[in-house]
Amino acid sequence: MADGAVHEDFLKFTLVHGSNKYPVELQTDSSNDGPTVEDLANLAARLTDVPRGSQRLIFKGQSLTDLSQSLKSLRVKNGSKVMLIGKKFNPLEEENMKAVLAAEKKADDIEKRLTENVEELQGVEKGFLQTELVNQTLDKLTRKIQGITEDFMKTLESLDSLVSSQQYKSQATLSF
Repeated sequence: MADGAVHEDFLKFTLVHGSNKYPVELQTDSSNDGPTVEDLANLAARLTDVPRGSQRLIFKGQSLTDLSQSLKSLRVKNGSKVMLIGKKFNPLEEENMKAVLAAEKKADDIEKRLTENVEELQGVEKGFLQTELVNQTLDKLTRKIQGITEDFMKTLESLDSLVSSQQYKSQATLSF
């Protein structure tokens, strides 16, 4: 019966992520309620490479969101299955996402600058400017809009240079 006591010291269940199944063995502690959702999330991150912030743990249709909650209180028992939904960390995709967000911010800035110039042009069209200043103002607006166009083209080029994960996979396959 000594074997039975050893098994009682561990909570053994399966973590399922996609088509992968990971045997989980978490030590229980008689002084408290045992391992928590946070303990499981940390272990899941190590086993699957899915960062904690990208994880969604599900047990019996219930999302495990309270990290301080004990697995025992959720009725996770030996032989149970806990599902993990989440995407593995991919440094290339992370870098691309940062570049896309930076380009989006730049595009918003370009739109704001363009709107300001359109408003100035509309003021000239409505005659809010002295006649002798119109040509000078139009030249200035032309230069500003050309600068904005160049910034926009640079932003598009930066997006065009991003490597999608599919392209990366096909390049990796070709290089081997």
